[in-house]
Amino acid sequence: MAIQTIKSIARRRWAPDVTRRFSWYEPLTDPDAIARSVQWVLADDRVFLNTTSDARLLPLVLQATADFDGRRPTDAQMEADGLAHGVRPIFDGADLERI
Repeated sequence: MAIQTIKSIARRRWAPDVTRRFSWYEPLTDPDAIARSVQWVLADDRVFLNTTSDARLLPLVLQATADFDGRRPTDAQMEADGLAHGVRPIFDGADLERI
């Protein structure tokens, strides 16, 4: 059994005033943060990666998979990306479950 990872580069939900959207969630756009997010998923052989619904970012996701060397980014790197890019949960088990 494997688990699909379908929102590996999700940054947060879109702000209400953003009108031009290419997916229902706002994705990361920084190439290095995308690479770390993708490689974090790839480092766990129990899960597999689905591509982003924002086709403009697909080349960055594919490059991250091509560059994957088997090492998982550290928790410190992932936490730093979360802080630097304002990553927030897209699901919270309550209000955000209604999409």
